[in-house]
Amino acid sequence: MKSRRRFGTGAQRKLALGTLLCIVAAAGWQANDADASTNTYTPTPGVTFNNPYGSTGSQYAIENKVVNSIAAAPAGSDVTIVTYNFTYPRAADAMIAADARGVHVRVLVAAMAWWDPQTKRLRSALGTDKADQSFITHCSRACMSDQEGSSMHAKFYLFSKAGNASHVAMFGSSNLSINSAELAWNNQYTTVGEPQLYALLYKYFLDMMSSASVKGPPVCHEDGTGLGPGGRPWVDDRRCSGSGQSWGLGWAGLPGRGFWRCR
Repeated sequence: MKSRRRFGTGAQRKLALGTLLCIVAAAGWQANDADASTNTYTPTPGVTFNNPYGSTGSQYAIENKVVNSIAAAPAGSDVTIVTYNFTYPRAADAMIAADARGVHVRVLVAAMAWWDPQTKRLRSALGTDKADQSFITHCSRACMSDQEGSSMHAKFYLFSKAGNASHVAMFGSSNLSINSAELAWNNQYTTVGEPQLYALLYKYFLDMMSSASVKGPPVCHEDGTGLGPGGRPWVDDRRCSGSGQSWGLGWAGLPGRGFWRCR
C-alpha cells in the first residue's frame, strides 16, 4: 500500500470566517489550448469557451486546459479540484499521475458523483482520508447548507504552480465531464499570479470540505499581503474590529503554521 503524506488536522486546516478579498478582473479572450507536456505547458489568463458542435479540441477546450495544468504541476505543489460532476477519464489519469510524482491533489465532488467510475478510480488511487496530502472527498448536500434538495454545484480549479505560472485559479460553468464538453456551451476564466484570489478560493474549498456554515456579513481586513514559504499566499491580518473576532489567513495548504486569531 502506498505511504500517504499527511495534510494536517481539521483544526490546522481551518481558515477564518470574516476575511473578504476584493478582486476586480478584466475579461480577455483566449484561444483554445493545445495539449502540452509537463515541461512546456503554462496556463495563460483570460476566458476560454468550448464549442460542443466543434472538433474534439474545441469541445474539450476547457477540460483540457485543466488537464494540461495538472500535468504541468511540479512535485510538492498543490492542485485543488472542485467539480459537481466528474466523468472525464483524461482528468482522472492526470490527477493519478500527478499524485504519483508527489503533487498534492485534493478533490471535492458533489455527493451524487461519489459512485461514478472516474470518482471511484480516484478514491482508489488518492484515498479518502482528508488528513493526507492527496485525497478525494464529498460533503453532504450543498456542503455549506444542509437544506433538503440542495447540492454542491461549484466548479473551480486551483494550482499553486503550473509550468511557469503561480497561484492559478480557474472558475466558470464547466465540470470535468464529458457532457460539459460535448452537450453544453461553457466558459471558464483563468487568473494567474493572483495570490489573494487563490487564497480566497482555497478558503472556500476548506469551508466546503468541512461543511462549514457561514453566518453574518464578512469583514474585510487587508493590512498586508505577500507570499509565505513555498510560494503559498499569505494574507497578514492582525487588526481586530469592534465586537467578535477576526482571523488571519495562513498559507493556503498549510494554514496551521503562522496562523493566529484575535478577539
